[in-house]
Amino acid sequence: MKHLRTTLIITVLLAGCIHFRHPTIPLSYRNPEFFIYGMSLVNEDGTSFDTPANRQSLLNLQRTGISWVVFIINGFQDTINSTRIYSGPTTPSVYELTRATDYARRLNLQVVYKFHIDNIHDSAQHWRGQIGLHWQTDWEWNDWFANYRQFIWPYLKTAERLRVPLICIGNELTNLESHEPYWRTLIKEVRENYHGSLVYGANWDPGPDHLTWWDTLDFIGVSAYLPLSKEDHPTRESLIHSWRTDQRVKQINWLSAYYRKPVIFTEIGYRSVEGASHAPWEYHFSPPLDLMGAGRFILCRH
Repeated sequence: MKHLRTTLIITVLLAGCIHFRHPTIPLSYRNPEFFIYGMSLVNEDGTSFDTPANRQSLLNLQRTGISWVVFIINGFQDTINSTRIYSGPTTPSVYELTRATDYARRLNLQVVYKFHIDNIHDSAQHWRGQIGLHWQTDWEWNDWFANYRQFIWPYLKTAERLRVPLICIGNELTNLESHEPYWRTLIKEVRENYHGSLVYGANWDPGPDHLTWWDTLDFIGVSAYLPLSKEDHPTRESLIHSWRTDQRVKQINWLSAYYRKPVIFTEIGYRSVEGASHAPWEYHFSPPLDLMGAGRFILCRH
């Protein structure tokens, strides 16, 4: 896939079915036989989603046996202190997203829209989880959330028109998550205009348990880049043990039971390099290749 990078696996744990519905209709809960297997496409070089290369990427993904595809919709702001959000060269247009959605459906793939916000001119290389870290006035919070609403709205209306069954309403905005009234107001308005299901993707660190507004959503979402081993070549058995005993996994299960919500791993992945399980969120360094590394993790999840 030359132009579009496949970035993650999205899996439902303890989940019932997702369907286009009125939001007051409850989802079935804790059906261990039901999983959603999917992967995401993100545009990193400004190439349209609506190209032969993208259609080939979708076809390649469909041949792996996935049932869902996640289209990443990138928005940008200058730094973590900015409040203005804007489209950039890798932000898909409504037109190309509509065309890509149509093609995915012809491949019998269900579609998710997922919103990402990144700092495009931040010399300190801060990440999206630090947005708003130094804001000191209500005006800054009000302005950011107003601009965020304005950015996502055309895609939200497109999702409603196309009956896209699931939207990830935000992703890894760690510093913004504690401002509950803003999220409740936004999600209430989203519900009034979009009748599919909603999830939010919380980062694994500090974890999803500090969010107090999971009740407004249909799923608990987690970017689960959990460090499972300090070994360069861990065995499948050691990875299984680490996963089953990890306190963060237990925390996620507890949240699922408390809120009676299924869990979606909105992001999860381990690179095919030595030591991938040390810090799986790191992609800036280049250790030696280990083609079996990611495979051991996939096996441990089965």
